[in-house]
Amino acid sequence: VYTGPANVPSEQKQGGDDVGSATVIDAVPYYNTGTTAGYTNDYDEVCPYTGSTAPDVVYSFAPDADIVVDISLCDSDYDTKLYLYENTVTPGDPFACNDDACPGYRSALWELQLYGGNTYYIVVDGYGTDYGDYVIDMTEYFEPDPFECPPGAGYEVELCGEDLNGGCNMSTPAFQPIECGDTVCGWIWADGGTRDTDWYTVEFFVETEVTFSGSANFTFVIGFVDTSDCALASSLDPYATGNPDDVVSVTRTCGPGVYWVFVSHQDYYDHPCGTNNDYWCALDCPEGPVLWLSAAPETGTVPGGGTLPITVNYDATELTNGVYSADLKIMHDGRGDTLVPCQITIGDVVPPDTLVLVPDPISSMMENDIEGVDPNGYIYIGDDLGWVDPVVTTVGNGRATIPCTSEPIGYYPGLTPPILKLTFDLSDFAAMYNEGLMWDCDTRSYTVTGTDDGEPISAGDDFTYCGHTSGDLNLDGQIDISDLVMMVEWMFAGGPAPEVLLTADIDGNGEIDISDLVAFVDYMFNNGTPPAYQ
Repeated sequence: VYTGPANVPSEQKQGGDDVGSATVIDAVPYYNTGTTAGYTNDYDEVCPYTGSTAPDVVYSFAPDADIVVDISLCDSDYDTKLYLYENTVTPGDPFACNDDACPGYRSALWELQLYGGNTYYIVVDGYGTDYGDYVIDMTEYFEPDPFECPPGAGYEVELCGEDLNGGCNMSTPAFQPIECGDTVCGWIWADGGTRDTDWYTVEFFVETEVTFSGSANFTFVIGFVDTSDCALASSLDPYATGNPDDVVSVTRTCGPGVYWVFVSHQDYYDHPCGTNNDYWCALDCPEGPVLWLSAAPETGTVPGGGTLPITVNYDATELTNGVYSADLKIMHDGRGDTLVPCQITIGDVVPPDTLVLVPDPISSMMENDIEGVDPNGYIYIGDDLGWVDPVVTTVGNGRATIPCTSEPIGYYPGLTPPILKLTFDLSDFAAMYNEGLMWDCDTRSYTVTGTDDGEPISAGDDFTYCGHTSGDLNLDGQIDISDLVMMVEWMFAGGPAPEVLLTADIDGNGEIDISDLVAFVDYMFNNGTPPAYQ
C-alpha cells in the first residue's frame, strides 16, 4: 500500500516524493506516466530558470555499466523541468539539467552520459508553480548512422553558423525557395539557449495536397508554418518530430498562394556546428491538371481535306511573371495522339541577378554596430562575369572603400553557380553612405574590386539605403518602450541625449518639445498617430 501524499496514483506508475522514496528504474528502455499533483516541492535547479515552487517527483537509476541515454518529458501536459543528481543531492550543482528542450516548454536531456556504479536521481519538476500529468521516456542513445545526402539533392544557401534563410526569426526575413520534387540537404545548430531555423518558401497556383518530409542525425522538427505573414506566424501546423535517423513527414492541402515550410532542432543547447548537424528535407506534390491552359472547341470533326481551327487560351489570374510551358494533347480517331508544345511569357522576365547584397535595404542605423544584429554584410556574385579565379578585396562607393574577404561557395538562390561570397563589416559599409540626416529611402550603388589571374576586375550594383526613423532614439532599429524611457529621462532627469536629435521629432514639425513626448505616449499606449518619419 502506497503511503505517500493523498490523491496520487499508484507507486508503481509514479515517481517517489523525494530521493528517499524514489521509484527505481531497473532497466532501459523505460516508459511511464504519472503526476506531480499532490506532491511536495523538495528541489529546484537553475536550467536556466530558478524560483520554482512546483511539486516534484523522483526516479532513481543505477546502471551496471557506462551508458548514454535520452530522457524525455516531451509528451507531458504541463511546463516541465528535468534534472539529475549523481549519488547525492547537490543543490545548485546538478549532474544535468534542462527546462525547454521540446516544443511547448517541455523538458528533455539528449545524449546524456551516465557511468556504471553510480546512482542517478531523476527529478521531474515544473517551471514556476506548474504541475500536472507527465510522461517519462528513457531510452539508450545510439550514435546515428553516417549521414548521407540523397542523390540529386541540392543544398541550403547557408553554411553551418550563417543565417541566410532564417525566415521570420531574422531582422530582415529571408527564405530559401523550394519547389515540388526538390530535396535539399542542410545544417542546423543549437547552443546557448538558441537554435538555427531554416525556412523554405513555395508558391502554388492550384489547390494541391503537399507532403513535406525529412530526416536528420539529430532530434529534429519539421512542419508547415501556420501562415505566410511574419506578423501573424506563431506555430507549425501540421508538424512532426523525429529522433536521429528517423524519416518523418507531414501533409496538408494547400490552395493557391505562398507557403512556408520549416526545419530545426528540438533542442537549444550543446549542439554547436561541428557536432551532428546534418539533415535533408523534401517537398512532394502530385501532378495535377494545368488549369491555366485550355482549348476551344474541346471536341470537333475535321472535314475531309479541310481544317478545324482550335483556339488556345490561358488564364494568368494566379500566375506570377515568368515563362510557362505545357503540352496541348490532341487525340485523333484512328490516327493516335499529337502533343503540341505551348509556351507563354507573362510580364517582363527578369534575367538572373549577378550580384546580391545582404541585407538589402541597408539602414543608416546599422552604422552604430547594434547589439544582436549580425555585424557582417555579404555580397554574392554569380558566375556570369567571365571571371576565372577571382580574389575580391574591397567594396566601395566612389568616395570611400572598405576591405572584404572572398570565398567560393556552391549555391545562392537566383545566381548562377559557382558563387563568390564576399564578407565585410556592416557598420563600416553603412558609414560610407552617411551624408548627414536622412529620413527616407533612396537608391545607392556599390562597386567591388580585386584581381583575376593578376588582372584588375570590378563589378557593381544598386541597393536601397534608408535613413533614420523618428522615435528610434537609441538607434537599435526598433520603436519601443526603451525609446520612450530614454526620451523621458533626457527631457526631465538629465539622461543622455539621442545621438541623432531629430529622432525625437515625433510629430515631424521640425522642433523638439513636450508635444513630441505627448505624441509618443499617445502612439505607444493609445494607438495614436505613428512617428512622422518611418
